[in-house]
Amino acid sequence: MLGLVLEMVLMCLLITLGLYLIGINLNLAITIGVIIAALNVIPYIGPWIGVFIGTILLITANLHLDFSAEVVPKILMLCGIVLVSKIIDDIIFQPVIYSKSVKAHPLEILFVIMIAGNLYGVLGMALAIPGYTVLRVIAKVFFDEYKFIHKLTKGIDTQPEKTKPKIKEDEDI
Repeated sequence: MLGLVLEMVLMCLLITLGLYLIGINLNLAITIGVIIAALNVIPYIGPWIGVFIGTILLITANLHLDFSAEVVPKILMLCGIVLVSKIIDDIIFQPVIYSKSVKAHPLEILFVIMIAGNLYGVLGMALAIPGYTVLRVIAKVFFDEYKFIHKLTKGIDTQPEKTKPKIKEDEDI
């Protein structure tokens, strides 16, 4: 959950900064950035639903401007900013953030998401990391004697934390 919030904050910052740099009002840039970052949770179509909402907000906030000369270029730049932000999110943010939470290498996470998305689509991408984590724990418990499995699962702790009850010893009287 914390990783998801961190990813949303980073996406919001990227999009808001990009929109502000192209001359969009800061309040509008923040609003569009928050909407797109919140919808980024939905694989594939989430950010583009956010672009649609952002486009409507851009048009309504700039009714006084010439549509074809000033508003359309801003809409195209919005699409470009979201595309670049999404690429940065998919290649850098997600693997790094999720690798820390499941104790796996970022490239490992990237490949797992890509393979699951290729095999099972949107649902596969959504379930890739939890499923991979479950498979790693099962492999650690049952197949840890193999070198490959041991290296793959070295960051996983499958043993419950052992705590000894504190026993107060009676003093001799």
